[in-house]
Amino acid sequence: MTTLRLRLPGDAPLPPAATPTASAGAVSPRPVAAMAEPLAEAPPRDLRTLFAGIGLSSMQIQQVELRMQRGEDMTDVIRDLGYASDDAVAGVQAQRHGYGLLTADAAREVDLQAYLQAGFSMDRSRAFVPVAWEGDTLTVAVSRYQQTNDAMSYFSEQLAQAGRSPRMQFVFASDVTIQSLHHRWFSHSETALRGRIDECDKLYGQRMDDAMQERAAFSIRQLVFDLLRHAAYAGASDIHLERTRLAGYILLRHDGVRRRFAPMRLETFEALCNVLRNMTQVQQEQMKESLMVEGGLHEETQRALEQNKDDEIAAVLQRWNFRFQFGQAISGETVTIRLNDGQGGVADWQKLGFKPDHQAFLESVLHSSDGLVIITGPTGSGKTTTLYAALQRLDGDARSIQSIERPVEFQDPRWRQYQIPTHVPEVEGGKKLLKGQLRNDPDVILMGEVRDREAVELLLRASTTGHLVLSTFHIKTAPTTFTQFREYGIRGEAVASELKAIIAQRLVRRLCPSCCEPDDRPASRQTLIDHKIEAPNGGALQRASRQGCPACHHTGYRGRRMVYELLRMTPAVRQLIEEDAPISRIAAAAFQGSYRRMWHHALELVAEGVTSLDEIHANVPEEV
Repeated sequence: MTTLRLRLPGDAPLPPAATPTASAGAVSPRPVAAMAEPLAEAPPRDLRTLFAGIGLSSMQIQQVELRMQRGEDMTDVIRDLGYASDDAVAGVQAQRHGYGLLTADAAREVDLQAYLQAGFSMDRSRAFVPVAWEGDTLTVAVSRYQQTNDAMSYFSEQLAQAGRSPRMQFVFASDVTIQSLHHRWFSHSETALRGRIDECDKLYGQRMDDAMQERAAFSIRQLVFDLLRHAAYAGASDIHLERTRLAGYILLRHDGVRRRFAPMRLETFEALCNVLRNMTQVQQEQMKESLMVEGGLHEETQRALEQNKDDEIAAVLQRWNFRFQFGQAISGETVTIRLNDGQGGVADWQKLGFKPDHQAFLESVLHSSDGLVIITGPTGSGKTTTLYAALQRLDGDARSIQSIERPVEFQDPRWRQYQIPTHVPEVEGGKKLLKGQLRNDPDVILMGEVRDREAVELLLRASTTGHLVLSTFHIKTAPTTFTQFREYGIRGEAVASELKAIIAQRLVRRLCPSCCEPDDRPASRQTLIDHKIEAPNGGALQRASRQGCPACHHTGYRGRRMVYELLRMTPAVRQLIEEDAPISRIAAAAFQGSYRRMWHHALELVAEGVTSLDEIHANVPEEV
């Protein structure tokens, strides 16, 4: 069974497995008998106060009220304007009507096995979803008050047919959280995908006449959708298609780690790759010439799929973006598909994991009128997540925020976001847009990635002329960013005058709290001692279980956490940069006091039991 952690914005987090108690800050779910009359709406609390409580300014509140006076839904208006996160808006609804709140983070811990084992399900995605079945109580999440009556009618009928009459209680959650819970527990996307692979293998494993070839062509197209749907619903960041000598394989990446999902016949694999190339209009000749070719679903393909009678296809393509990379390895054709959830929301800046004094410094930088901020790290290290979370701290109405990206991973209605088309070379397209953007009256500029000298010079010029500029480099550590500047031939004085901060980061997996084990290896404890780090209260170190458990899909880890190092521009660091001093001297001057290297920060997380020494050895550069 699951005990929901229900909270309101600003409440202190509840301890794991604790039941909310009646207090000044917390609101428990409001129960109602399943067969009761429809609820009468509770007297609403003052919306202006609630809006101010989630950070809306007076001007923003006025804009929301203007739209609501036109008859528009409050949740839709705030999402359309981008003024607050989905969880924050759900929190307003919860406080307004006296219900509890189920956040996106808490929803990841929802376990509906008891509900499913009782023989219940949901035939399709709805505006509400069950989130707990405990004893004689069913808890249901809704995103709008009027949905409580619809939910009562639906579940009352379902439960009555089974001879059950439990109590019902409601909590508020965002539309995206409700949809994600339905995808995880009721879509059966994994079963559908495995069944489709078996169907295609049977068809492609025999000689086919014209009728069977037509059926096989239909099945392989459906396999494409089943694959994209399951990867999206399961929260995968990437799909890999590759082959061995005897079989083709689907691999899915979760939390930075690939896992083999399912094998298929080589004939099925080749047909699948061929259909994907057709859908993205990538030609074999292009692959022979370039070896690797980038692509996206062609507009005509996208339009045809969205107009399909299956509404679920349209919903998936409207929410998720899929970026394709085709390659020709020695073993055969390969396809990599990067997924991006356009409605997934931006990470909460407060929850990224910055230390309080570091967060305060970065917020002061973000509110500067000019300067350059760089975030470094390899692909998949969370750079874009940090960039978006940082920009969410700014008032997008008062300041013109403009971005250059490929692709645009999250859309904010307050920003002007420019996407470099896939048919345009990324470096040249980025520089062309940046030159135009400087004449576009921006206050803040986000440049997705910098790859040559001219682009760096343009960013420095933008900062010099009174713009705050944020960008990313593919560099291992913060100090080695200066090596890249020097390789581009950029003068130290130019960098020192404009640079405000460099963040280097990685993502490490969190230990699964359900199955982690004590790490009693002497070498582990000695590593912390060598760096003068102690576990809080002398606690034991933890490591991942080799077997794992169902909660973590038997990996020993669940979720990820950022580790980072922050290099700020102090007078001493600025002088060393101007003098083109050795990188080691710059690092020694930069990392003092609470500003430590990434490896040290990672060891602190090991001491706190967040992650393991094995995990940081695998993912974090160790500084000698």
